[in-house]
Amino acid sequence: MEEVENIVETAEYTAKLPKKRRIWELDFLRGFLILLMIFDHLMITVSVEYGPEWFWLSGGADNGLTRFYDFTNWYYFLYARKIIWTAVVFTFIGLCGLSCGFSRNNLKRGCQLGLIALAYSAVSRALPDSGLFVSFGILHLLSFCILLWAVISALTKNNKKLNLIISLLITFTIAGLWFAAQKDASFKQDIGDSFYILIQTDATFKLSPGDFYPLIPWSAAFFLCAGLSPYIYPDKTSHLKMLDGKWHKPITFIGRHTLWVYVFHLAVIAFVLELVSYAAFNQWIFL
Repeated sequence: MEEVENIVETAEYTAKLPKKRRIWELDFLRGFLILLMIFDHLMITVSVEYGPEWFWLSGGADNGLTRFYDFTNWYYFLYARKIIWTAVVFTFIGLCGLSCGFSRNNLKRGCQLGLIALAYSAVSRALPDSGLFVSFGILHLLSFCILLWAVISALTKNNKKLNLIISLLITFTIAGLWFAAQKDASFKQDIGDSFYILIQTDATFKLSPGDFYPLIPWSAAFFLCAGLSPYIYPDKTSHLKMLDGKWHKPITFIGRHTLWVYVFHLAVIAFVLELVSYAAFNQWIFL
């Protein structure tokens, strides 16, 4: 009788536990990076698309919108932005690789993301501006890497030591190809001609001008972190439990829903800027 009661109590306790424990600091960092990305895309959209229209409609007058336009131009050509942007993207891709260690089914995860990436490509193809077409953006890159890692893990039977060795080999190979390509333009062109998703050249960029993240060098961050994941988080629990609390909930919420934020954020930015334009000039800009 006591054994039955213990089983019932254990079942009730287990039912109350969260079905999926998340590492809050990873969600926080992912959410913070997404916010930086949204800010960056807002600045670029104003600098390239809306700012010139505001300047023209204002007749070159000094007002809040034209001053904001000047700020976005300063930001867009800032050298530090390029460095920060590169660090942000590598970190974000690395977090995706790190998350592979927590997924029960990376094959399913990669296929789902791949379908969303294809839908994203279809929508961008349907847009009237051909410069927005995305054939191999960051979603395509991540889905490709996740699927490849799922295959590697299946072949190694998820042996973490063997996975780490393979991830290091892939990472150093990609790094070596990248540095070689920087020194030899013809070698870089040969890589791009072999398969356009491998590296960015003038020709390969034209095939995905709206968003292009080739495997070299971006996938290096993914495979390195994917191999290190079981060593960084061997127990799959937070390393910063003492700092956990309600203070980070808004950002971790974004971090838990980065895919949907990424898919829809550009549309939201454009909608807000259209409202601002209509409020200021009583007319839409691109609608």
